[in-house]
Amino acid sequence: MSEIPVEAQVPPSKAKVDVALNTALITAKVSASALEKVLPFSTDLELRERYINFFNGLRLGKLLEDLDLIAGQVAYRHTEGWERGMTIVTAACDRIDLLGELRSDRDLQLLSSINWVGRSSIEVGVKISSKEGDSWKRVARAYFIMVARREGKAEPVNSLEAVSMDEQRRFRESEQRQQERRSISQTNYLNNTPTAEESQVLHELFLQIKKGEVAGVSMENSIRQSTLLMHPQSRNVHDNIFGGYLMREAFELAWNITYLYCRQKPKFISMDHMYFYKPVEIGSIFLSLVQ
Repeated sequence: MSEIPVEAQVPPSKAKVDVALNTALITAKVSASALEKVLPFSTDLELRERYINFFNGLRLGKLLEDLDLIAGQVAYRHTEGWERGMTIVTAACDRIDLLGELRSDRDLQLLSSINWVGRSSIEVGVKISSKEGDSWKRVARAYFIMVARREGKAEPVNSLEAVSMDEQRRFRESEQRQQERRSISQTNYLNNTPTAEESQVLHELFLQIKKGEVAGVSMENSIRQSTLLMHPQSRNVHDNIFGGYLMREAFELAWNITYLYCRQKPKFISMDHMYFYKPVEIGSIFLSLVQ
């Protein structure tokens, strides 16, 4: 993606960064960093052409780039990340839910604000609404986890003041999601061996397959992959590949494999936990593998 966050216009001087580093962290209001972006699909036909899919709807994969971009902009504004010389990275897309139809002939509004702040991590919520008459109707929501870094280490950020009842509710819900993420990480199969109960289930399934008691298509026959060279046009402000671009490629490959497997057009409902473990450098060969 060629679009770069607005904070990437002119790097601050080292002197300005040093001054900002010596300035105490603050408690900022949610409204201070909130952003709105409107995509005028009803009137801008050239814009609509860039987002439309082959069945005349909107490409959700393309919209993922905008969601990640606006989440990053909000995180930079809240943390004063650019002024303080921080690197704000997307650690995860925690959740996306499609609640209504994404129509290509209606304007789309993206409202993004901070939901929760930890020591160095931030949850940014994005509300996606479609224009219906004179009002906006929510059609999707997304949550992004952004992390502040300096020289590869976690960097403390401004805390958050939740003023309204709605902001306080979103803060509590975000804390609950944070606890759930920690619980999931503790039981992740990449870090933990299967429990005795899980091993028993796997063994029983193995025996059923061996005896021919399970009908269906084997997972190895459903594998699809995409190999891409990472070009500088898809870079972010830190000269790595933009996370939204990677999300788009992963999502569209997942959609493709579902289409091929089911032999009919799938409908996206939700997406859980897409994690970014390491930055992807320009010139890398990017392999997406789904099954």
